[in-house]
Amino acid sequence: MSQNPDPRLHPFHHLQTPYKTINNQPIQTDLLIPKSFPHPAPPLPIIIHFHGGGLICGSSLYAPWFPTYLTDLARSTPAILLSPNYRLLPEATIQDVFEDILDFWTWLLHSPDVSALLPEGIDIDRSRVLTAGESAGGYLSLCLALHCPGEVRGAVAAYPAFLGLVPVSSLLVREQGEELRYHHVLLDTALRHAREGLNSVRSFTDLPERIELMDAVMKTGRMREIFERCGGVEEDLRLRYPMAKLDDPALRIPRAGIVILHGEGDEVVPVAESVGFVEKARRVLGPVDGEKVRLVVREGGHGFDVEVGLREGWLWEGLRGVVEGWLD
Repeated sequence: MSQNPDPRLHPFHHLQTPYKTINNQPIQTDLLIPKSFPHPAPPLPIIIHFHGGGLICGSSLYAPWFPTYLTDLARSTPAILLSPNYRLLPEATIQDVFEDILDFWTWLLHSPDVSALLPEGIDIDRSRVLTAGESAGGYLSLCLALHCPGEVRGAVAAYPAFLGLVPVSSLLVREQGEELRYHHVLLDTALRHAREGLNSVRSFTDLPERIELMDAVMKTGRMREIFERCGGVEEDLRLRYPMAKLDDPALRIPRAGIVILHGEGDEVVPVAESVGFVEKARRVLGPVDGEKVRLVVREGGHGFDVEVGLREGWLWEGLRGVVEGWLD
């Protein structure tokens, strides 16, 4: 059992376990298991949370970024909440990131280790999986849901990053100005160190470590350059570019749908990116499935929802359909 001072976690048993090991480095996931549940308990549904941080920094249970409504949902359902770490850019490649996400997914669905971690009399219902995440984690939630729409029951993505990226070549125009030049130099140095293997690959950071590097990537607009370091076949590209995935003739979405939350004044991820994604998804999917892709826009900036509880009227109204479909 792990001790965590965050009072939102007090209603849970908190465990940490590696879901994979690579180059002798264990990559951990946190599990939050409600202390209160009915007896006898039916298999509990699953919430998977992916943390934010631009795929560059952060960790699975970093409290200032962890949304309150998810702990509320896990406690009240009750449900098992898992939050995995994953290898971070730029020392890792985007292909490494998704390798970890898919390895975690395989571990969750098929490894007997998962059930062995649970208290006696408790099991999980692998047919009822809800994915969720904020910023880069919202992006990962959305990508996994689109990649595995038959196994993921529903998805929540808060201000998902990188929706505006597309897998086509574009000329990088370096804006001028002393601050931007500093950010470009910072990023150039990090990328050179990554290519030369001078820094070890990380699967978590303690904030504020590497916040400046994440800021440099966002302000210079060079994330696509980082994404393309490893190339990739068409299936890789469809996995990592949600907008491109919408062009897949075999496109499906989870049966309970997708909800995107976004702050109107988001200064990091423009709300227009979520608007564009939802509009295209509805157009491609048609009137029936298209209605299952919903966008909730509220006042506020990046991270506006972190302290909002599940029963806040506007939030519950926005999430109700996907939550009820997840549990159906």
